[in-house]
Amino acid sequence: MGVRLLTVLLCAATSLAFAAAPASAGPVAPPVARASAFNGMAPERVLDTRIGNGAPARPVDGGQSITLDLSGKVPASATAVVLNVTATEPTAWTFVTVFPRGTARTSASNLNVSPGETRPNLVTVALGAGRSVDLYNNAGRVHLVADLAGFYGTESGVKFTSITPARVIDTRQSAPVGPGGTITVDFSARVPKSATAVTFNLTGTDPTGGTFVTAWPTGAPRPISSNLNLVPGQTSPNLVTVALGADRKVSLYNNAGSTQLIIDLAGWFDKEASLLFTPARPTRAVDTRATGPVGPGGALPVTVFTPTAADPVVPAAVVVNLTGTEPTAGTHVIAAPAERTSTSNLNLAPGQTAANLATVRVDPTGRIRLYNNAGSVHLIADVSGYFFRACPGSGPCVLSWGANSGGELGSGAGPNRSAPAPVTDLPGVVAIAAGGRENLALRGDGSVVAWGQSAAVPAGQSARPVPVAGLPADVAQVSAADDNALALTSDGAVWAWGDGRHGQLGDGVDRGGDGAVLAIPVPVRVAGLTGVTSIAMGTRTGYAVAGDGTVWAWGSNRNGELGNGVACDARTGAGCYSVVPVPVSGLSGVIAVSEDGFALRADQTVWTWGTNTGGLLGTGSAEPRGLTPVQVPGLSGIVGIAGSGANRFAVRGDGTVWAWGGNQDGQLGIGVSGAPSAGPVQVSGIGDATAVAAGESGNGYAIRADGSLWGWGNNSAGQLGPAAVGAKAELPVRITGISGVLAVGGYAQGALALTEPNIAR
Repeated sequence: MGVRLLTVLLCAATSLAFAAAPASAGPVAPPVARASAFNGMAPERVLDTRIGNGAPARPVDGGQSITLDLSGKVPASATAVVLNVTATEPTAWTFVTVFPRGTARTSASNLNVSPGETRPNLVTVALGAGRSVDLYNNAGRVHLVADLAGFYGTESGVKFTSITPARVIDTRQSAPVGPGGTITVDFSARVPKSATAVTFNLTGTDPTGGTFVTAWPTGAPRPISSNLNLVPGQTSPNLVTVALGADRKVSLYNNAGSTQLIIDLAGWFDKEASLLFTPARPTRAVDTRATGPVGPGGALPVTVFTPTAADPVVPAAVVVNLTGTEPTAGTHVIAAPAERTSTSNLNLAPGQTAANLATVRVDPTGRIRLYNNAGSVHLIADVSGYFFRACPGSGPCVLSWGANSGGELGSGAGPNRSAPAPVTDLPGVVAIAAGGRENLALRGDGSVVAWGQSAAVPAGQSARPVPVAGLPADVAQVSAADDNALALTSDGAVWAWGDGRHGQLGDGVDRGGDGAVLAIPVPVRVAGLTGVTSIAMGTRTGYAVAGDGTVWAWGSNRNGELGNGVACDARTGAGCYSVVPVPVSGLSGVIAVSEDGFALRADQTVWTWGTNTGGLLGTGSAEPRGLTPVQVPGLSGIVGIAGSGANRFAVRGDGTVWAWGGNQDGQLGIGVSGAPSAGPVQVSGIGDATAVAAGESGNGYAIRADGSLWGWGNNSAGQLGPAAVGAKAELPVRITGISGVLAVGGYAQGALALTEPNIAR
């Protein structure tokens, strides 16, 4: 946090404009580290050049840097630190820049001080080589003090919730805080019970004497540090991140004289939040000294993030250091995503140069706005990191990308999107299932939610996840395809809902085989099935693997999908569907099944039946269909399978991927598109796959050993991610913006993925 006032007499806050860092605004830097969660800690002084703590006991000379080694304070997984840096006893007008060790110093700055002044500022900075940061002093000599308030890391911590700034207290409406006085600020009505820390802008104004102000968790001992340093008559802000104490309260202590205190809440940290921090190399986003000052009542749009093919997702919030210089009148500056608020981030006296860190929500275009209240002032903004939306809670994350015509992305109505982004409000997910235009997620509590546009979605359509009512509370698996869905419960029973034609509900009720979709939204139990271990929903046929390794099928049999040797007589309708499960002939030892007649046996062989359009049987046969299972020749050592209406995919134990069937969009992944393949061919360039998935519009997906996701085939709606170029990819391409992938599924022109909690960018 800050330095405590000792015998230093603070000068009046009338710093001149030339103390600010040079004008140099360039492209905003991309993130430099993995998305990270916050770890708060009791404030610890890690640097004080006055006494030789963390650096030699001497002031920092002008044009020189010192290195602060934090390797003994934060773990190897740390990506950035939160420091309250204070400059004191400067001999000249100067600015201080904090930047990652081992990187080139940029034109960004963190502190601006005048001779004799003491001023703190909160700094969030990426860690450099050896988990160290450098602190640079521009001119004269100055002592530097730093208090470590926390760190961001990839292995532990809590996420952030950013809000439009809200004023919590303003003692000008009651009474100032007296000498040695403490007030308690109650955040319980502002933040959830799960919140562990808050970030707010703390402003001190109208102090009657030189003083410092300290913020700390209520109920804990007051630390020997400070957050604000004030001189008589001065108004000064500083951003504060502090752990919450008893009953979600924070205490504020004023050392001397009396002073008014104002708190504007910017957000909070808790395990159920949804924003992770990604550090960036400190970069200047704007400097109006190169263009012209902001006038009274003026608004300055500032681009803080520019989407690219590699980083297409606009952040939810930005961490930015704001500097005001050359103000012609006393003023305050507001940073906001859009409309101005009644809060403030920076307070300036005429002629003063001062800085303050701000955490600001970003608008959908990657911009924030800076509002100047009075007079004219030059404004400078230096970006040090971003908060990107991950998933709420501490469990795996569900991301979606591709088509959204029916709300399949699960994040509200809107256009298609090639960049993977979290499905809205979906914590605690343990499994996913992508269908045609319907998607499902299974939560750890055994409940199921659905979204998209389908007879399998409650009310037929929802652009956000909604609960599927009527299921038992112990669902263990889910599957979906083309207006239908299945759920397997822990007792081995199977439940079905969606389109009731063609018998695909399997409940023994004959609802006919033709006509419009007949929606049965309440799940029904599939008749006669017990001890089931695995399920799969096909185009109009359901499949279940029993505990003894046999396979059962129900629903449509127009192309032999039931695998029981019975052909469909299209003239009479005989044998064209079954409303109850029937055994698939001659198949045993099965451990997994996929859509429309595709099974993996325990001996690592694969078997197919049903339609042979495009060579789906994989046997080289020219027959239009197979009424009973046949082994796919040439494939052994198979550990995973996935099928769609157009393709079959298999992954071997050696990590290679094999494909057959249609290839009009390059979904065989062999470098060419066109004619189908009636036998397995090896997908190019992948030798370490751990799982495969099939998209319903001519796509293949593979999860690789490093957790990355690759796709190939159709790209008409961006289902191959932001790095793919054109309407198709004939070779696998990496889907950027996602890693740590645990599971993947392809729907019609889109995909879902389940990832590790702390997703990388």
